Amino acid sequence: MRKFALLLLVTGGICLQANAQKIETTPQMSSDVGVEPIRQGNWMVGGSIGSLGYSFEGKSFNAALQPRAGYFVSDGLAIGAQANLGLRTQKDADNEWTYGIAPFVRYYFPQGGSSTGRFFGQGDIGISGAQLEKVLHWH
Repeated sequence: MRKFALLLLVTGGICLQANAQKIETTPQMSSDVGVEPIRQGNWMVGGSIGSLGYSFEGKSFNAALQPRAGYFVSDGLAIGAQANLGLRTQKDADNEWTYGIAPFVRYYFPQGGSSTGRFFGQGDIGISGAQLEKVLHWH
């Protein structure tokens, strides 16, 4: 009888433990973020790919990247800087590297936003340059 009771107890424990492991979740598609991300003291980091392309006819390639970082000096107002980096190449021609930096100011409007998004305005001004890299041709 003891063996049967012990077997019943162990079997029941395994069944209860198996039932306790069942977790049901659904994927989260959006979140009600409100104004927390744009509060004073937070950082924002992002960027964009300005262009990325290849021409089979002209045998040329171009790419441009703009990484960006800013700091919220007050609720809804961020200041920061953006780097502009680019490359343009073409077969049998010089390579062109472009570079620049642009400080920016971004303001998030309190009206017209939703719980998951908000309109903003941004202004920036910067300096940029370019450098040609000679391509050597051997014949």
